[in-house]
Amino acid sequence: MTRIAAFSTALGAMALLMMTLVVVLDVGSRNLLSTPLTGTTEMVSHWFMVAILFLTIGSAQAERLHITVDLFGGAGPVVNALLDLAAALLMVAAMAGLAWFTASEALHATVRGERIEFPGFALPVWSPRWLVPAGLVLTGLIAAAQGLDAVARLRRPRP
Repeated sequence: MTRIAAFSTALGAMALLMMTLVVVLDVGSRNLLSTPLTGTTEMVSHWFMVAILFLTIGSAQAERLHITVDLFGGAGPVVNALLDLAAALLMVAAMAGLAWFTASEALHATVRGERIEFPGFALPVWSPRWLVPAGLVLTGLIAAAQGLDAVARLRRPRP
């Protein structure tokens, strides 16, 4: 799972670099030639930002970088493992629900061939919609693995 999350994050980093290049070219074109690049805002918002967010969310889960609150600081390893298991189960349920909904929306966008029309070309925006459920599923799978780790900690013999 960590390797898949790392690969997904690398793709997100590539999207960030590409977005930076497109924006720099747009600003340069606007300032030097008085002509902005057509579709920059749409490409950034529909393609790059979606990729940056949803391709990297799994790594945030894998590295436990999401916001956490330690309510029971000195409760002991059993209570901590139970709380980790409960958090993992809630995360899996949330990611499954969101993935189901966003996959349905992505399917509708795909069937419609959703795109943004510009003079001379059309920018397809249905395909990056699939990055949303893919990132959510990856996050849910990582949370499930973390839940299994919590179960393993519960099963360890105590001194």
